[in-house]
Amino acid sequence: ENSPFSARALIVAGELMVAMGRYDEAIEYYNRAIALSPNRQWFLFNQASVYLSKNNTAKAFEISQSAFALEESFDEARIRYAYLAFITDRSQLASELLLSKFGTLAVNDNTLLNYYVQAKRFDLVAEIWQDRTVNEPLNLQNWFSYAGSLLAQNKTRQAIEVMQKALKNFPDNQTEIKQAIE
Repeated sequence: ENSPFSARALIVAGELMVAMGRYDEAIEYYNRAIALSPNRQWFLFNQASVYLSKNNTAKAFEISQSAFALEESFDEARIRYAYLAFITDRSQLASELLLSKFGTLAVNDNTLLNYYVQAKRFDLVAEIWQDRTVNEPLNLQNWFSYAGSLLAQNKTRQAIEVMQKALKNFPDNQTEIKQAIE
């Protein structure tokens, strides 16, 4: 049956195959779902992620490029496409995708954050964690992560200043924070 519901059922079956490490079978389910609903951007991104799991980054990028073209205004799609551009050595494209929409490479997204850590772009990691301390000031882990990203850049004085600000926000965690400062 050619309905979005049956396509979604195929996607769920594909996700189950991914969870079991049966990537080729997952791709088959995704292919069938995409045949039923070819304009569903997330179906394509799911398929791209399976190719990424199989270390076929070229195919993952190709699929993500097609998915992004379906709806370029969707922020999450732009971020996924930029991530795949980064990991396939298309940094210029990734930068253009992010800068044109967000005005920065330091987009507050876990996938990009993890990529930047692996790429040792601690300047961008620090920007993201700083943004998180502003948007979620009551999350102590954000403060520790922000300070850690500054330490990774040998910015010890600034890391200490961040933790001193955390001391003011988290009086119940003074012992833990003071140990981190020392």
